[in-house]
Amino acid sequence: EQKVIIRKLNLLPSQHSFFSEIQYKHYKSVFTNKEISLSEKLNITLITSIADPNPLINFLKERNNSIHHIKFADHYNYRKKDIYNILSQFNTSKSSKSIILTTEKDKVKLQYFKKEFENVNLYFIPIKIIINNIESFNKQIVDYVASHKRIRRFH
Repeated sequence: EQKVIIRKLNLLPSQHSFFSEIQYKHYKSVFTNKEISLSEKLNITLITSIADPNPLINFLKERNNSIHHIKFADHYNYRKKDIYNILSQFNTSKSSKSIILTTEKDKVKLQYFKKEFENVNLYFIPIKIIINNIESFNKQIVDYVASHKRIRRFH
């Protein structure tokens, strides 16, 4: 797949391509330090306001979680009405292994509703970005910066 993408990019000899991937970490509570292992099978009410939630949804489904996704527009600013709708949906689940899960990006916005989420299992899923061939990537950046330094003179 990467070879096909590189071919389509039609890079010049001086250009290089690098690929990255997302690595998901254990679920973390938004309000406490509690963590849940990724291997735990859960009933998840997933809240996202990201451009493409499909990689996350697929990741969660691959681990046999039950997912109910509530999708908001990218960069959405949550209102109290939204929180009540989320909680209403979440409360329809009778499972003791139910959580509300969100992204790191949405965690920042949802934590302002601490009072509304009181006594609710609200978690986020941290991510780590892995850049393939990181040594070469870093070297290219350092070399570029070193060869394009501006001489600054202060008067």
